[in-house]
Amino acid sequence: MNDPRNDSGGVSVRREGPVAVLAIDRVHKHNALSPVILQQLDTQLTLLQDAPEVRVLVLTGEGERAFIAGNDIEHLAQVEAHEAFALMESGQRLVSRLRNYSKPVVAMINGYALGGGLELALACDFIVASRRASFGFPEIRLNTFPGWGGTQLAVRAIGLARAKEMIMSGRRYSAEEAWEMGLVNRLCDPAGLRRETLAFATSLIERDATCLSLAKRLCNGAEDWTFADGLASEAALYGVNFSREQARDGLRAFLGKSGERNNG
Repeated sequence: MNDPRNDSGGVSVRREGPVAVLAIDRVHKHNALSPVILQQLDTQLTLLQDAPEVRVLVLTGEGERAFIAGNDIEHLAQVEAHEAFALMESGQRLVSRLRNYSKPVVAMINGYALGGGLELALACDFIVASRRASFGFPEIRLNTFPGWGGTQLAVRAIGLARAKEMIMSGRRYSAEEAWEMGLVNRLCDPAGLRRETLAFATSLIERDATCLSLAKRLCNGAEDWTFADGLASEAALYGVNFSREQARDGLRAFLGKSGERNNG
């Protein structure tokens, strides 16, 4: 078996003030994911989690053709069943970590977002896409199916009927189609993708970090909890947040501005 580490690529991290941009760098393979890249992503997520100066993460792929074109098919075709199972578990751990990350994560989609790449994008909180981006789960054409949480994430993102069609047809969707079905939060021209993504990420920094983290936890939980449990969790975390002076500061600031307007 070929050693995937011989052509594994890497992950670069660039800082844009309080925004950290993580980029998959394996351009000649359309940024296909290798085991080494998965490990590097996991390591960087740990480092950035512990960096208080980093408020928002942006995940993207180097080059102009691909965000992430999926798993490394050349490597996957050579593994045995038990190795395939272990690889799926490894990818699912990363997907779960992204989905539950305490800081907002924005996927910046510059090209192909296929298979495992789409699964990572769906695990992010927001997707900003270039109009030349494309999306899909081509696995069914290879006699398999998504294994990093795609069946679960797609249903949650676009509903059961559309998710079944996307996964079971294996076809590729344009950026406009992804936008129309609610898969994408922002759609922009290719030349403005980076600018628009960083502007969106920066807008999140204006919000209180703890409130963002709690709101994210509640929104994610809404997909799994009963309505009653969701309401109970919302009230409980509201109380937790209200124990912070920042919550009352925000209300006082609003009242102060409102008073100024009324007196003006």
